Amino acid sequence: MVFICNKKCSLFCLFISVWGTIQLLLMGVFFSTHSLAFIPYIPVKDSYDSLDEFREDADVAFNEVAYRCYASAVLYGLFAILSLICIRLKKIQMINRQNRAIRFQSAV
Repeated sequence: MVFICNKKCSLFCLFISVWGTIQLLLMGVFFSTHSLAFIPYIPVKDSYDSLDEFREDADVAFNEVAYRCYASAVLYGLFAILSLICIRLKKIQMINRQNRAIRFQSAV
């Protein structure tokens, strides 16, 4: 059986995926609560005629960006699961290889 990457690469991908998932979930929470620290990162116009118009556009933009963060966090989570599967399969392959070597040595 051929694997895409070895154990070290899978562990690195798992670490990055978990980190990205946590970060994106936190960012999604902050965007959902309309945190003012994230105003520079929402897509709104440069100037508005009234404060109410800005608030409406900002609310829509905050919610849209929050949904994008949550969707990206789900994708990172799926990639973490894929990395875990690769690690498990590699571990099973190593155990099977050791068992074959033991059987071969006892047969000789």
